Order: sequence, then C-alpha cells, then structure tokens
Amino acid sequence: GSLDPEFNPPRLSELSSLVGLTVRPDGKAVVATSFAVMLLNGDGSADTSFQFEGVSFLTKFAFQPDGAFLLHNDVGSIFDYSTVQRYRPNGSRDQTFRAPFFSPREGGDQVVAIAANPDGSVLFAGGFYSIYGIRLPGLAKLHSDGVLDLDFHPQMPGGAFEVVFVSVQPDGKFLLLVYRFHRVVYPIGGPVPGDSLIRLNPDGSLARGAE
Repeated sequence: GSLDPEFNPPRLSELSSLVGLTVRPDGKAVVATSFAVMLLNGDGSADTSFQFEGVSFLTKFAFQPDGAFLLHNDVGSIFDYSTVQRYRPNGSRDQTFRAPFFSPREGGDQVVAIAANPDGSVLFAGGFYSIYGIRLPGLAKLHSDGVLDLDFHPQMPGGAFEVVFVSVQPDGKFLLLVYRFHRVVYPIGGPVPGDSLIRLNPDGSLARGAE
C-alpha cells in the first residue's frame, strides 16, 4: 500500500472531475475527466500518440472489450438532451457509431449508468424517457454500432423508479440497482422508499429469483 514514487501522472485541472478510470490489457490507463480523456503509460506519463477528439461536459465513461470506450456528453442544460459517443483506442471518434440522443424526464438525470457487454452491445440507464424519439422506461440496450436493440424488453417494477447502477454478470445477465419513488407519506416506523436490486436476463426479462 505504499506510494509508488516512480508513478508521476499529470496534474488534473481543478475545474474538472474524474468521470472514469480503467487499465487496458497493455497496462496503460485510460483516465476520463469532465473535460478530457488521457492515456497514461505505466509510469504515469501521457501517451502522446493518444489524441482525444472529443468534447467537454463528460459525465459517464464505459470501456469496451475491443479497447474502444464510450462517453456520455451532458448538454441537457443547453439543449435539453444528452448523447453518447464511441471512441477508438487511439482517441479518435468512431464515425460509424450512431450516437443516441436521450431526452430526460422532468427532474431526472439523463444517463446515470452505462454497462458494456462482452459482445459489444451497451446498456444505458437513467432518467430519460425516450431515445431516438422512442419512448423507453429509463433503460435501453444498443448494438455495438449504436442502433437500438428492439428485441430488448426490460421488465421493470411498477410505479416511479430510476435505475442508478448497472453491472453485467459473466453469464450476460444484468444486475440493476433501482431506486423506487413513492408519492405517499409513510407513518413513523413504517416502510420507506429506497433502493432494491433487480436482475434481468439478456433479453430484458426478469431473471428467476430476482423478484
């Protein structure tokens, strides 16, 4: 647990916040902040061959098995929508990826979680109510090229809710942390609204034993 004196990463801007961090199979680290993405060598120095062609206002990051990565760009305060772009391992934007546009529910975050699947597809969760103009319950699955997976039909709980975390299991199932909103007043000592775990099959159906 001692500090490695040979690791000297560049100083992050005081105006930015860390969005994501992952170590690639080659030992290099991808560091995403709210304003930029960097690739660091094993000693912490910046890999100058990595040229990030992205934008700012980054809020979510997901690393894909092929070395590419996804970034959520939140411009909702300006245009009332957000989008996700895919970038190649060298930092260039993947022009073949159809960037989705998310429209938020009132008072909800647009995208709060992204999970990359081994097959290249991606699961998005958040407070959005539509993607590509198609109404969805805050949970959507896209193919590796960004096209909406119309065979994914998530069975979500009734009432108001928001998925706040997503994880992909080795068997391809999805584990979701769901926050349920309740619009009733509970008596002291009674049940209160809160989080619950839900597991879905790859097609979105409720996994057995996950109710």
